[in-house]
Amino acid sequence: MGDNPDAIQKLLDQLNVKFSMKHLGEANAFLGIHIKKQMSHYFLSQAHYAASILQQANMLNCNPLSKPTTTKLPSVFSPNAVIFDPVTYRKLTDALQYLTLTRPNIAFSMRIGQAIPFPENLHLANASSWAQYLSHGQSRNNI
Repeated sequence: MGDNPDAIQKLLDQLNVKFSMKHLGEANAFLGIHIKKQMSHYFLSQAHYAASILQQANMLNCNPLSKPTTTKLPSVFSPNAVIFDPVTYRKLTDALQYLTLTRPNIAFSMRIGQAIPFPENLHLANASSWAQYLSHGQSRNNI
């Protein structure tokens, strides 16, 4: 059906019989996901959402990382006061979970950090790594 205008119109007519609908033109955003139409495909981006996550974690100007996980604790761990709060940590992991819709590359590392009532240093280091990885994507316009 994708490129067939007659089939699309037929489907829209059938839906219009059951539901009250308006045709608003081509979509450019849906649930905070920005949609850009390319020649033969669509590009989905959550750059603004990712920037708001970085701002919430007080990490807009952090040093970017090229990988979303950390394998060991840093030798000197200075916890981010914002992320250290367990409630804020859970908010951050929930926000990052929504980001995995367009960033499946962070889905596995996010699964590791969810549902932790009292995050320990390793969890906080991982949350910091996720934010730094987002910062890496932001700097490369890759979110």
